[in-house]
Amino acid sequence: MAHFYQRSWLLGALSGAISVAVLGGAALCGMRWWWQPSTGAVVPDPVFIPAAQLSPDELSSCARGLGLNPELAALADPTNFGERQRRDWRGRPLPHQPSLIVLHETVMDQASTLNLFRTPHPADADQVSYHLVIGPNGDRHRVVPDANRAYGAGQSAFGDFTLQAKPSSRGSVNNIALHVSLVTPADGRGADTSDGHSGYTPEQYRALASQVLLWQHRYGIPMSRVTSHAAIDRSHSRYDPRSFRWDRFDQAYAKAVVSCGASPPGRTHWR
Repeated sequence: MAHFYQRSWLLGALSGAISVAVLGGAALCGMRWWWQPSTGAVVPDPVFIPAAQLSPDELSSCARGLGLNPELAALADPTNFGERQRRDWRGRPLPHQPSLIVLHETVMDQASTLNLFRTPHPADADQVSYHLVIGPNGDRHRVVPDANRAYGAGQSAFGDFTLQAKPSSRGSVNNIALHVSLVTPADGRGADTSDGHSGYTPEQYRALASQVLLWQHRYGIPMSRVTSHAAIDRSHSRYDPRSFRWDRFDQAYAKAVVSCGASPPGRTHWR
Protein backbone atom coordinates (compact mmCIF):
# COMPACT_ATOMS: atom_id res chain seq x y z
CA MET A 1 0.00 0.00 0.00
CA ALA A 2 2.85 2.41 0.83
CA HIS A 3 4.47 1.83 -2.56
CA PHE A 4 1.14 2.45 -4.31
CA TYR A 5 0.65 5.65 -2.35
CA GLN A 6 4.13 6.90 -3.21
CA ARG A 7 3.61 6.16 -6.91
CA SER A 8 0.20 7.83 -6.87
CA TRP A 9 1.64 10.91 -5.14
CA LEU A 10 4.41 11.18 -7.71
CA LEU A 11 1.94 10.80 -10.56
CA GLY A 12 -0.12 13.60 -9.09
CA ALA A 13 2.92 15.74 -8.36
CA LEU A 14 4.24 15.49 -11.88
CA SER A 15 1.11 15.24 -13.99
CA GLY A 16 0.91 18.06 -16.49
CA ALA A 17 0.87 16.47 -19.89
CA ILE A 18 -1.79 18.84 -21.12
CA SER A 19 -0.77 20.26 -24.49
CA VAL A 20 -0.22 23.98 -23.98
CA ALA A 21 -2.45 26.24 -26.00
CA VAL A 22 -3.48 29.62 -24.60
CA LEU A 23 -1.65 32.29 -22.65
CA GLY A 24 -3.27 32.57 -19.25
CA GLY A 25 -2.42 35.90 -17.73
CA ALA A 26 1.21 36.71 -18.19
CA ALA A 27 4.36 36.74 -20.22
CA LEU A 28 5.36 36.90 -23.86
CA CYS A 29 8.67 36.42 -25.65
CA GLY A 30 10.44 34.13 -23.23
CA MET A 31 9.12 36.03 -20.19
CA ARG A 32 10.90 39.27 -21.13
CA TRP A 33 7.47 40.93 -21.41
CA TRP A 34 4.38 40.84 -19.24
CA TRP A 35 0.71 41.36 -19.94
CA GLN A 36 -1.01 43.65 -17.45
CA PRO A 37 -4.57 42.36 -16.92
CA SER A 38 -5.73 45.72 -15.55
CA THR A 39 -4.86 47.67 -18.71
CA GLY A 40 -4.43 44.97 -21.35
CA ALA A 41 -1.00 46.41 -22.15
CA VAL A 42 2.14 44.39 -22.88
CA VAL A 43 5.04 46.00 -21.01
CA PRO A 44 8.70 45.13 -20.28
CA ASP A 45 9.08 42.83 -17.30
CA PRO A 46 10.82 44.94 -14.61
CA VAL A 47 12.12 41.85 -12.78
CA PHE A 48 13.67 40.01 -15.72
CA ILE A 49 17.42 40.68 -15.69
CA PRO A 50 18.85 37.93 -17.90
CA ALA A 51 21.95 36.01 -16.94
CA ALA A 52 24.93 36.22 -19.28
CA GLN A 53 24.52 33.65 -22.03
CA LEU A 54 27.77 31.86 -22.89
CA SER A 55 28.95 30.65 -26.27
CA PRO A 56 29.20 26.87 -26.83
CA ASP A 57 32.97 27.01 -26.23
CA GLU A 58 32.49 29.04 -23.04
CA LEU A 59 29.83 26.59 -21.84
CA SER A 60 32.19 23.68 -22.44
CA SER A 61 34.91 25.47 -20.50
CA CYS A 62 32.49 26.17 -17.65
CA ALA A 63 31.38 22.50 -17.56
CA ARG A 64 35.01 21.37 -17.38
CA GLY A 65 35.68 23.77 -14.54
CA LEU A 66 32.69 22.44 -12.63
CA GLY A 67 34.11 18.92 -12.85
CA LEU A 68 30.75 17.26 -13.46
CA ASN A 69 30.62 13.67 -14.61
CA PRO A 70 28.84 13.16 -17.95
CA GLU A 71 25.08 12.80 -17.84
CA LEU A 72 23.74 9.25 -17.70
CA ALA A 73 21.09 8.43 -20.29
CA ALA A 74 17.75 7.48 -18.73
CA LEU A 75 15.39 8.72 -21.43
CA ALA A 76 11.69 8.64 -20.69
CA ASP A 77 9.18 6.83 -22.85
CA PRO A 78 7.90 9.18 -25.60
CA THR A 79 4.44 9.19 -23.99
CA ASN A 80 5.92 10.93 -20.94
CA PHE A 81 7.13 14.14 -22.59
CA GLY A 82 6.21 16.38 -25.50
CA GLU A 83 7.17 19.32 -27.69
CA ARG A 84 7.36 22.86 -26.37
CA GLN A 85 4.32 24.41 -28.01
CA ARG A 86 5.00 27.52 -30.09
CA ARG A 87 1.39 28.55 -30.75
CA ASP A 88 -1.99 28.10 -29.14
CA TRP A 89 -5.06 26.65 -30.82
CA ARG A 90 -5.87 30.09 -32.28
CA GLY A 91 -2.41 30.45 -33.82
CA ARG A 92 -1.16 33.00 -31.30
CA PRO A 93 2.54 32.78 -30.31
CA LEU A 94 3.35 31.16 -26.96
CA PRO A 95 6.42 31.47 -24.74
CA HIS A 96 8.33 28.24 -25.34
CA GLN A 97 12.01 28.91 -24.60
CA PRO A 98 13.31 27.64 -21.22
CA SER A 99 12.81 30.57 -18.85
CA LEU A 100 12.19 28.98 -15.44
CA ILE A 101 14.06 26.35 -13.37
CA VAL A 102 11.92 24.26 -11.01
CA LEU A 103 13.39 22.11 -8.22
CA HIS A 104 11.69 18.86 -7.15
CA GLU A 105 12.27 15.65 -5.22
CA THR A 106 11.37 12.17 -6.43
CA VAL A 107 9.52 10.80 -3.32
CA MET A 108 10.40 7.30 -4.58
CA ASP A 109 13.83 5.68 -4.80
CA GLN A 110 15.95 6.32 -7.86
CA ALA A 111 15.38 3.02 -9.66
CA SER A 112 11.59 3.17 -9.22
CA THR A 113 11.49 6.78 -10.39
CA LEU A 114 13.47 6.16 -13.58
CA ASN A 115 11.47 3.01 -14.28
CA LEU A 116 8.23 5.01 -13.92
CA PHE A 117 9.42 7.46 -16.57
CA ARG A 118 10.40 4.63 -18.93
CA THR A 119 6.96 3.06 -18.62
CA PRO A 120 4.50 4.01 -21.40
CA HIS A 121 1.53 6.03 -20.15
CA PRO A 122 -1.06 6.52 -22.91
CA ALA A 123 -3.43 8.42 -20.60
CA ASP A 124 -2.59 12.11 -20.19
CA ALA A 125 -3.20 12.03 -16.44
CA ASP A 126 -0.49 9.39 -15.97
CA GLN A 127 2.26 11.01 -18.06
CA VAL A 128 5.20 12.11 -15.89
CA SER A 129 8.83 13.23 -16.23
CA TYR A 130 11.60 15.63 -15.26
CA HIS A 131 14.46 16.82 -17.44
CA LEU A 132 17.07 15.58 -14.98
CA VAL A 133 17.19 13.41 -11.85
CA ILE A 134 20.14 13.82 -9.46
CA GLY A 135 21.07 10.77 -7.40
CA PRO A 136 22.59 10.68 -3.90
CA ASN A 137 26.11 10.41 -5.34
CA GLY A 138 25.56 13.45 -7.57
CA ASP A 139 25.09 11.53 -10.81
CA ARG A 140 22.81 13.35 -13.28
CA HIS A 141 20.32 11.15 -15.11
CA ARG A 142 19.00 12.69 -18.33
CA VAL A 143 15.29 11.89 -18.64
CA VAL A 144 14.02 14.49 -21.14
CA PRO A 145 16.07 16.71 -23.50
CA ASP A 146 16.00 20.42 -22.65
CA ALA A 147 14.39 21.17 -26.01
CA ASN A 148 11.32 19.13 -25.05
CA ARG A 149 8.57 19.74 -22.52
CA ALA A 150 8.81 17.57 -19.44
CA TYR A 151 5.61 16.90 -17.51
CA GLY A 152 6.94 18.04 -14.16
CA ALA A 153 4.17 20.32 -12.88
CA GLY A 154 0.43 19.94 -13.15
CA GLN A 155 -1.69 22.89 -12.05
CA SER A 156 0.99 25.54 -11.63
CA ALA A 157 1.89 29.20 -12.03
CA PHE A 158 4.92 31.43 -11.47
CA GLY A 159 3.47 34.55 -9.93
CA ASP A 160 0.54 35.21 -12.25
CA PHE A 161 2.15 33.47 -15.22
CA THR A 162 0.62 30.25 -16.48
CA LEU A 163 -0.23 28.61 -19.81
CA GLN A 164 -3.47 26.77 -20.54
CA ALA A 165 -4.31 24.04 -23.04
CA LYS A 166 -7.78 25.45 -23.55
CA PRO A 167 -10.09 27.74 -21.60
CA SER A 168 -11.45 24.88 -19.49
CA SER A 169 -8.07 23.32 -18.66
CA ARG A 170 -5.72 23.92 -15.73
CA GLY A 171 -2.80 26.26 -16.31
CA SER A 172 0.78 24.94 -16.20
CA VAL A 173 4.33 26.34 -16.53
CA ASN A 174 5.71 23.24 -18.26
CA ASN A 175 6.08 24.94 -21.63
CA ILE A 176 8.82 27.27 -20.32
CA ALA A 177 10.19 25.18 -17.41
CA LEU A 178 13.29 23.08 -16.86
CA HIS A 179 12.55 20.47 -14.19
CA VAL A 180 15.29 18.92 -12.05
CA SER A 181 14.63 16.49 -9.19
CA LEU A 182 16.68 15.25 -6.25
CA VAL A 183 16.29 11.60 -5.26
CA THR A 184 14.53 11.50 -1.89
CA PRO A 185 16.44 9.86 0.99
CA ALA A 186 15.11 6.57 2.39
CA ASP A 187 13.48 8.18 5.44
CA GLY A 188 11.39 10.47 3.22
CA ARG A 189 9.67 7.80 1.15
CA GLY A 190 6.88 6.96 3.56
CA ALA A 191 3.16 7.49 3.08
CA ASP A 192 3.11 10.97 4.67
CA THR A 193 4.74 13.18 2.06
CA SER A 194 3.99 16.42 3.92
CA ASP A 195 6.64 15.68 6.57
CA GLY A 196 10.31 16.48 6.23
CA HIS A 197 13.22 14.06 6.11
CA SER A 198 16.98 13.90 6.65
CA GLY A 199 17.71 15.99 3.55
CA TYR A 200 20.00 15.70 0.54
CA THR A 201 23.66 14.83 0.21
CA PRO A 202 26.48 17.35 -0.36
CA GLU A 203 26.99 15.68 -3.74
CA GLN A 204 23.39 16.39 -4.69
CA TYR A 205 23.68 20.06 -3.72
CA ARG A 206 26.93 20.37 -5.67
CA ALA A 207 25.51 18.75 -8.81
CA LEU A 208 22.26 20.73 -8.54
CA ALA A 209 24.04 24.07 -8.14
CA SER A 210 26.32 23.29 -11.08
CA GLN A 211 23.39 22.25 -13.27
CA VAL A 212 21.40 25.37 -12.39
CA LEU A 213 24.41 27.52 -13.29
CA LEU A 214 24.88 25.75 -16.63
CA TRP A 215 21.21 26.21 -17.49
CA GLN A 216 21.37 29.87 -16.51
CA HIS A 217 24.34 30.52 -18.78
CA ARG A 218 22.88 28.46 -21.64
CA TYR A 219 19.44 30.11 -21.65
CA GLY A 220 19.99 33.44 -19.89
CA ILE A 221 17.79 32.53 -16.90
CA PRO A 222 18.32 34.82 -13.88
CA MET A 223 18.40 33.52 -10.32
CA SER A 224 15.02 35.15 -9.72
CA ARG A 225 13.57 32.45 -12.00
CA VAL A 226 14.90 29.54 -9.91
CA THR A 227 12.07 28.18 -7.78
CA SER A 228 10.56 25.07 -6.19
CA HIS A 229 7.60 22.86 -7.07
CA ALA A 230 6.00 23.88 -3.79
CA ALA A 231 6.20 27.56 -4.79
CA ILE A 232 4.58 27.14 -8.22
CA ASP A 233 1.96 24.52 -7.30
CA ARG A 234 -1.62 25.74 -7.44
CA SER A 235 -3.28 22.52 -6.30
CA HIS A 236 -2.15 23.22 -2.70
CA SER A 237 -0.90 19.65 -2.36
CA ARG A 238 2.80 19.74 -3.37
CA TYR A 239 5.53 20.38 -0.84
CA ASP A 240 8.70 19.39 -2.65
CA PRO A 241 11.56 19.51 -2.39
CA ARG A 242 10.96 18.94 1.32
CA SER A 243 13.78 19.64 3.77
CA PHE A 244 15.64 21.58 1.08
CA ARG A 245 18.32 23.86 2.51
CA TRP A 246 18.66 27.00 0.42
CA ASP A 247 21.71 27.99 2.46
CA ARG A 248 23.49 24.79 1.42
CA PHE A 249 22.45 25.35 -2.18
CA ASP A 250 23.77 28.93 -2.01
CA GLN A 251 27.13 27.73 -0.68
CA ALA A 252 27.42 25.13 -3.44
CA TYR A 253 26.32 27.68 -6.01
CA ALA A 254 28.95 30.21 -4.93
CA LYS A 255 31.66 27.57 -5.38
CA ALA A 256 30.21 26.60 -8.78
CA VAL A 257 30.38 30.22 -9.96
CA VAL A 258 34.09 30.36 -9.10
CA SER A 259 34.78 27.01 -10.77
CA CYS A 260 32.87 28.03 -13.91
CA GLY A 261 34.88 31.22 -14.30
CA ALA A 262 32.01 33.21 -15.87
CA SER A 263 30.16 36.21 -14.48
CA PRO A 264 27.59 35.20 -11.81
CA PRO A 265 23.93 35.59 -12.87
CA GLY A 266 23.12 37.51 -9.67
CA ARG A 267 19.74 38.18 -7.99
CA THR A 268 18.04 35.83 -5.55
CA HIS A 269 16.02 32.69 -6.12
CA TRP A 270 12.24 32.54 -5.78
CA ARG A 271 11.81 30.35 -2.72
